[in-house]
Amino acid sequence: MLQRFVERRLRRMTPEKRAVAIQQLDALPIRVAVIDAELMAQVATGCRQVVILGAGFDTRAYRLPLDGVTVFEVDHPATQAEKRSRVAALPPAKARLVWTAVDFERDSLAERLAAAGHDGDLPTVWIWEGVVMYLADPAVRATLNAIQIRSGPGSTLVLSYHEPGEQRGIRRLILASVGEPQLGLRTQAEMQALVVEAGLTIRADLGMTEQATRVGASVPNSLLARVQRILIAGDSVGSRSAPANQS
Repeated sequence: MLQRFVERRLRRMTPEKRAVAIQQLDALPIRVAVIDAELMAQVATGCRQVVILGAGFDTRAYRLPLDGVTVFEVDHPATQAEKRSRVAALPPAKARLVWTAVDFERDSLAERLAAAGHDGDLPTVWIWEGVVMYLADPAVRATLNAIQIRSGPGSTLVLSYHEPGEQRGIRRLILASVGEPQLGLRTQAEMQALVVEAGLTIRADLGMTEQATRVGASVPNSLLARVQRILIAGDSVGSRSAPANQS
C-alpha cells in the first residue's frame, strides 16, 4: 500500500520535483550496503546466528550468501503472515530462516527467541534497521536489554537511527501516510547512552560520510543523508566503554 501511494504521488509531480523527492531516498541503499558488509564480516569470523528485529520485508536471507547461518526474522505475527504469503513463490532462502513472531505489547522478546531455538551462548549478529526512530525510550530499552541477555561472546548489534532534523518533502509525506511519526529521533549522545546503559560496548557510530566511505559510494546530499546514522556495538566485555564519537 505504501509503495503504491508513493508511486502515485511521484507520478503527479513535475520532473523537477520528482527528482528532488527521489534524491531524499538516496541514503537508503548506502545504509543497506553498510549493514550488509558488517553482517558478512561477522559471518566471515564464524558467527552463525543472525536476528533481524522488525524484519518487515527484509531480503537478506534470500540475497546474501548465508549458507550454514540461521536467520531469525522477528516481527509482528500479522506482518510475518503477509511476508510469508509473498515469498512463497520465491526460491528457497539461502540461510536457514526461522520465522519468529513476536507481539511486542504482550510477548517477551528474549523468551520468544529462546523458544524459536536461538542459542544465547553463541555469538549473534543483531540487525535493527529502520525501527528505532519510531520508538520511545522505554521500548528501545526493553529491546536492548533483551539483546544483552541473549548475546553470547562475540555478538554484534548494528542499528540505524536518525538524529533530530527538519522533516519535509517526500519523507514527511511517507511518514504521514502510514501514521508513523518519528517519535524516536535522538542525538548521538542520547542513542549511545541507551546502548551503554544496556551493558553493550559501542564500537562505531557512523555518519553519512563514513558510511559512504565504507562501501565506496559518493556522499549524498539530502535531508535523510544528514540525519541517518548507523551504530555498531558489541556484547559487554566487563566494563562499559565511553561513547564513541565519529563523523
